[in-house]
Amino acid sequence: MTFASSFTATSLTVNGGGLASATTVYFNSGSTFTITTLSLNGSSGKLITIRSTSPGIYTYLNNTSTNNVSYVDVKDNNASGGQIIMANDGTSVNSGNNLHWMFGPPVTPTVAAVYVITITANWSTAGMTTRDGFVVQASTASDFSGTLFSTSTSNANLTSLTVGTVSPLAANTTYYLRVGAIYSDTTSYANTVPVSTSTLTNLLTGSQFAGVSSFTVTPTGWRSAAVPVPTPRKATGCRPPPPRTSARLRVRLRPPA
Repeated sequence: MTFASSFTATSLTVNGGGLASATTVYFNSGSTFTITTLSLNGSSGKLITIRSTSPGIYTYLNNTSTNNVSYVDVKDNNASGGQIIMANDGTSVNSGNNLHWMFGPPVTPTVAAVYVITITANWSTAGMTTRDGFVVQASTASDFSGTLFSTSTSNANLTSLTVGTVSPLAANTTYYLRVGAIYSDTTSYANTVPVSTSTLTNLLTGSQFAGVSSFTVTPTGWRSAAVPVPTPRKATGCRPPPPRTSARLRVRLRPPA
């Protein structure tokens, strides 16, 4: 099937499910096709192939309302004049040189390591189509509307990234994480498992032992580096308690039986 010149239509539907084999739809290179409702649905083993009549030269596909796309193989298609074409259910193939098409996200992203100021995420590329890179994002808001930390790579084969290496995360703070696959001007995200985690707290500082005996150890004067020492306040009309100069914790060790 070949569309030889530009047109405007309220809908375009290509359903390859009932076909005996895969089908190819050619759009004239350099022409613009404006479609309100777009439906392109092939089936497993019978992809709908979308091509320009001149390889390497864009066809312009402007989808002005909605689209429903699955089991397609697309190349040389510029959809930036309309809606993003959502081919992100993991069934479609990005054969390159496409704009405003969103394909599948990274596979099974997970939180791999957590430190005081960084978090590392891993994912799989099994079954993914051609992509331009990956990005990992961390936010204090579940909808990623808060302060956003991110790190990205143009290495399309990488399966791990650490966020917080450039701008450090805050210690002892809960962050939501997601990993995205980059496709030209779009990014397809998937949340990690678990969807959120807390960075580690700072190490204790100022530790010392007040006493050591055969069966006990008493540390004193310790506090977290992230927690300020409170300033004593005097209540009006009340007698203040005697000052406390240090915190003590007594640990009793039992000798082996």
